[in-house]
Amino acid sequence: MRYLAVLTCATLLVVPLLQARNKKGDKLLKLGQKAEAQKDYDVALNYYDQAVETDPKEPAYLMPEQNARVKAAESHLIQGRKLQKAQKLDEALVQFQKAFLADPSSQIALQEIQQTTAMIKDRAKAPPGTPILTPAEKARQE
Repeated sequence: MRYLAVLTCATLLVVPLLQARNKKGDKLLKLGQKAEAQKDYDVALNYYDQAVETDPKEPAYLMPEQNARVKAAESHLIQGRKLQKAQKLDEALVQFQKAFLADPSSQIALQEIQQTTAMIKDRAKAPPGTPILTPAEKARQE
């Protein structure tokens, strides 16, 4: 009976400590979910990163952070491609770099950075006003 009482007291003391440890992370997680629902993936990723900092081994923080990384990168890739088509190559390059920063494992972001850098070099050699084509567009044209 005494053992049960000690175990119950110990549990009652430990459980609030565990909850307190995650309270800040849980708040950041909710803020990240709210930002993600509004499709503001960079802000969501920032909140999720902060939540992970509070408890780096907590799966409830790690999984949304990884998903937000992919979504943020994808969002920047889409924006970069739109800018690239509009011949706003410098702005497109910035978006592709943001995509790579959000998800450094993204080979697509790296490829777009290389491609856009090459396009910027081509633009410097071409007469003003000449549209600069992506390698895929060049292949289609040929």
